[in-house]
Amino acid sequence: MKISIKLLVAALLSLCSIPAFGQTRRIEKIQDKEVVGSEIIVRFRPNAMGALSAIRQDADTVSVDTIDRNGDVLIRSRQRTASELLQTYSARTDVEFAEPNLVFHKTDIPNDPSFPQQWYLQNTGQQILGSIGVVQADIGAVSAWNTTVGSKNIVIGVIDSGIKYDHADLAANVWSAPVAFDVTIGGQVIHCNAGTHGFNAITRTCDPMDDESHGTAMAGVIGATGMNDLGITGINRISNLIGLKFLDSTGAGSTTLQFHSLYSLVHGISQRNPASAAATVVSEPAST
Repeated sequence: MKISIKLLVAALLSLCSIPAFGQTRRIEKIQDKEVVGSEIIVRFRPNAMGALSAIRQDADTVSVDTIDRNGDVLIRSRQRTASELLQTYSARTDVEFAEPNLVFHKTDIPNDPSFPQQWYLQNTGQQILGSIGVVQADIGAVSAWNTTVGSKNIVIGVIDSGIKYDHADLAANVWSAPVAFDVTIGGQVIHCNAGTHGFNAITRTCDPMDDESHGTAMAGVIGATGMNDLGITGINRISNLIGLKFLDSTGAGSTTLQFHSLYSLVHGISQRNPASAAATVVSEPAST
């Protein structure tokens, strides 16, 4: 098939004319990290969603867009920098968290200080605890991050000893129920409020706080916040983690408790919360 030289040149010129990301968005720096200028990502507390109406009507607001099923929103400002927006929204009592809209490049290596110790993500032959690693004996995470760094739209249920959901390296990636939901186990109806973070099969409550640490460690491997200059990075640098607690403070649990954790996800959380409709479950054996 013959292709007209004029058409080919026109196509190449049109490709060259497509603006790069940096040309369509103003880039700022916060703590030496590139962020999209004049915008931030905010999660409001469940009882404060009415605040969005006032923000939309603010003359400084360009737009307020919902970016995931968790209710997180991207707020764009006409005049304020990303740093100024962060300072304002982080101080609000109706805000669960506010963070910049980070800019990623395909060659990015996480700036989390313990990343060099995570040989299973990138093994360059580095020495860890006196042992020399084997180059490329890893899961290829760095090349995978060129495709995706994770998603808030995929919810991951961690069936373990719970999650320390206020942990500084996890909090931004922990799921919060956008609406209330009920779980019925053995005829008992457990009501979970909006803003809760999972289920505790031991106490039959909606508080999956970890009192043993194993679940928090597993959650970190799966989805610790990446590129935040803190701790480690998860395989998913961006994630949405539900705590499903069935192991107690000694690290012991039972098959029935494990089942109740899974049941709460399938028949409680996902039935009432669209954000968890496509949940993935990571299960830790009861004998661990």
